[in-house]
Amino acid sequence: MIEGKSPQEAEDILFDLVAGEIAAILRVSKDTVTRGKILKEIGLDSLMAVELGMSFQQNTGFDMPLSGVADNTTVGDIARKLHEKVSKP
Repeated sequence: MIEGKSPQEAEDILFDLVAGEIAAILRVSKDTVTRGKILKEIGLDSLMAVELGMSFQQNTGFDMPLSGVADNTTVGDIARKLHEKVSKP
């Protein structure tokens, strides 16, 4: 999905994936999930974070534990962490 893409393009693709998953879990429009949104402020609780982490694993094959996200973690932070994880050799 991100092979051969620049780091910014890859992160944009992964952000789109993250935003779509969060929107589906929260049952909101994907347009309302922006990079700067803090997960807790948009209503993502710890149970939803676990669901999101499991969805990432199913969609990407990479384990992305989110149960302990910080109070100030943004959607963009999650996309960056996912990019770092999938970019490692």
